[in-house]
Amino acid sequence: MSDPTVFRDISKNLTVRDDWEGRYRYLIELGHGLPRLTQAEELPGNGVHGWVSQVWLVAEARRDNGQTVRIFRGESDAMIVRGSQFCWCSIPAARRRKSVK
Repeated sequence: MSDPTVFRDISKNLTVRDDWEGRYRYLIELGHGLPRLTQAEELPGNGVHGWVSQVWLVAEARRDNGQTVRIFRGESDAMIVRGSQFCWCSIPAARRRKSVK
């Protein structure tokens, strides 16, 4: 998910679907591609509150060519939320810290 074209592709693929059911199915498909968190990462401190489903989000800082890059990974027990997390995690993954506002 570190390729900046991923989000553009997601946006394009959502746009070409004419109905909400098609967009919904597409998000679920994306959710299947989201890497799973480990059980040790599914801690209350990583939980995202305010959702009906269980949601976790983990952020990591990594160095890439001397720059700090934030990598986000998520997990949920709801497939539509996993698909949404795929989208959220793809936005900043490849962007340098200075460019994320």
